[in-house]
Amino acid sequence: MPLSISTLRAALEKAQGDGSFRIGPADLDFADMADLFTRFLPDGLLDVVSGVLVDVDTLSVSGKVVLLGQAASDARVVFLPDGQGEYVAGVRIDVVLLPDGPGLPVEVAQVPEALARVGLGPLHLVFGVEPSSDNGNAARVGFGVELLFPSDEADPRPYVWGYLPLGADQTWFVTGTFPDIPLDSPDDLLAFAGLQPGDL
Repeated sequence: MPLSISTLRAALEKAQGDGSFRIGPADLDFADMADLFTRFLPDGLLDVVSGVLVDVDTLSVSGKVVLLGQAASDARVVFLPDGQGEYVAGVRIDVVLLPDGPGLPVEVAQVPEALARVGLGPLHLVFGVEPSSDNGNAARVGFGVELLFPSDEADPRPYVWGYLPLGADQTWFVTGTFPDIPLDSPDDLLAFAGLQPGDL
């Protein structure tokens, strides 16, 4: 049976008081969720072990999470409601990968290189189950990357992320938010792309 939003809110409020949050695939009742949890999480459980910050309104919790093969690192977990706001229809788990950790899974390991020109900062493992009108609830694996843009000292850093497409005929979709970057002229974009005004 799907997890109700009211039950989730109660669990999040309790987590804020307890300073820890734990949930397993059986609590979420999604097909293939157990496989994802077993692949990436010790004991197959999502365990926010410290630094717990809860936002009941956005159905999210952040803090430190341990991945298989690396120590606890910053993570954010977002629960996705169904269209009626009654049940949890999906969950997205985003964990910062440490330099001495396992790195990205093989199926997405090479993808961030496409953004190398912008400047790659810390990588994130993104996985979960996403509601989809075409595919029901689909288990997904993806990546995130903090971009060193417009410089290595950028703060906050732009962050982009995306899931591996569900089928070979689908294209990648990567999304993110960038802070405002002042430009003296549109030619600044050309310079960033390595072009001169006459090249177009």
